Amino acid sequence: YDDKRLGKLITAKICNSKTLIVSDYDGTLFHKTCHNRTIYYIKNFKQFRPRVICSARSTEDLLMAIKNYNLEVDWIISYSGAVITDGKGNILFINPLLKEEIEMIMDIVSEYEKITVNDQVIQISSSSIINDLIPGMNIETYQDKIFISNWQSSKLRAICRLLDHINWKGNIQALGDGKYDLEYLRYFDGH
Repeated sequence: YDDKRLGKLITAKICNSKTLIVSDYDGTLFHKTCHNRTIYYIKNFKQFRPRVICSARSTEDLLMAIKNYNLEVDWIISYSGAVITDGKGNILFINPLLKEEIEMIMDIVSEYEKITVNDQVIQISSSSIINDLIPGMNIETYQDKIFISNWQSSKLRAICRLLDHINWKGNIQALGDGKYDLEYLRYFDGH
């Protein structure tokens, strides 16, 4: 990430520009053990515009979740940054795994499932234990299942790609709660 992007962010803060809010979903907006907390955070999230949901969940899961809470978002970053859509789920960008990457992963993990979007493999999930990092891969673990994607499929990289796409020059407010949110929280000085 270059000084040009950071320069834009600093200028936006100094000039008190309009703020785009980026939020993780699970544990940040949605709290499965406390409905009242979910309602509180979603109500506060709705006060900002434009809004981005950034999650490891699938696009379909997020579309259903935001519909259940009568929440409108402008963009959705799903599959931990592998897919970027508009708020209705129309795909803007897909970051698929390359054929060589898929073959390398299949050689390393014993059991796996390919996760596809528009016939492109974006992640491979497995319940196998991986002792070492796989070079050039982004690996995240949720509920005892690992998800392997291209190294460029991170939440931070997806947010930056979206910001470039929409030519955003304002502030960024980033919200998250987990270890896979830390990269973008640190970059955007989030909470």
